[in-house]
Amino acid sequence: YYEESWNDILGDVQLSFLLFLHLHCFASLEHWRDLISMLSMVSSKTMERFSELYAGLFVVLGCQLKCVDQSFFEEIEFSADNFLLPAIGRMSLKAQTVSD
Repeated sequence: YYEESWNDILGDVQLSFLLFLHLHCFASLEHWRDLISMLSMVSSKTMERFSELYAGLFVVLGCQLKCVDQSFFEEIEFSADNFLLPAIGRMSLKAQTVSD
């Protein structure tokens, strides 16, 4: 779908987050969640191959997470569908492997 265009993937991550944040579109939240989860499940080799994508993704996620209320984290922390912390953890571990 993206034809290896990492800018398009980052744009999709940003757009889906903004649609959720400003228009309260829960389908966009689910799409954002699925993108983050999908991007966190790649191999270290894939992460190394698309290092520009993942460098950009970490920047984008950092900015996005600064934009949400603390209650957002509290709600997903105790949710059965907690995806964010495990996804960020997976990406961080793989990024450390790539940088070593």
